Amino acid sequence: VQTCALPIYNGWLFDQIKPFLGRKVLEVGSGTGNMTRFLLHSPVVVATDVSDSYVAELNNRFSHLPNVKIEKLDLEDSSRVDGLAAADRFDTLLSMNVLEHLQNDQLAIAHLHQLLGAGGRLILLVPAHPALFSAMDKNLGHYRRYTLEHICDTLRRAGFSVLESRYVNWLGAIGWWVNGKVLRRQMIPSRQLRLFDWLLWLLKVERVVSPPFGLSVLVVAEKTSRSEERRVGKECRSR
Repeated sequence: VQTCALPIYNGWLFDQIKPFLGRKVLEVGSGTGNMTRFLLHSPVVVATDVSDSYVAELNNRFSHLPNVKIEKLDLEDSSRVDGLAAADRFDTLLSMNVLEHLQNDQLAIAHLHQLLGAGGRLILLVPAHPALFSAMDKNLGHYRRYTLEHICDTLRRAGFSVLESRYVNWLGAIGWWVNGKVLRRQMIPSRQLRLFDWLLWLLKVERVVSPPFGLSVLVVAEKTSRSEERRVGKECRSR
């Protein structure tokens, strides 16, 4: 399920991450800005993407706002990350459906750690369950899907302490399985996307009980100091 096609779903996702947002937010992989528009209340927002066409679209939509800056950013480009980190450090990094598109996701996570200030938070959304990987993933340019345990362990090794971790969107996972694994489609029909967007009330149960599976893994992690990294041994936990 691509967030660009689902305005109601975008709002639902934002409700999940809103409590963790700080004052200086760097969004990685902003696309055309469908999540960026929810961040505009923050005093500083830097929206980025690797695509020139998306950067142009972001400029068209948001460059007139005094608290918004648009940058081109490739998380696998160490020199570009070094330059951005030298210019500023952020208290919040938002990366939604980005890591699965990168060949070297461990390098990307190290760069996310570099861009955060001490005690800063990373809000990360990645597709869940390798067993769901299908032609739809390949069509979207995905290299992988993640388990909750794997992504949390990778973050911990990179110097993060995991604050929250859970599967989200059980309904979307069922739809992905049916379309990708049973029907072997390469994309979800647009009519299904529209139907899904209007069935989001079924996800309200996730406010009370964290589901055992979901379309995505949502993780909130904090950058620890070097001294703290040596003693952090927390296991990932679901809320």
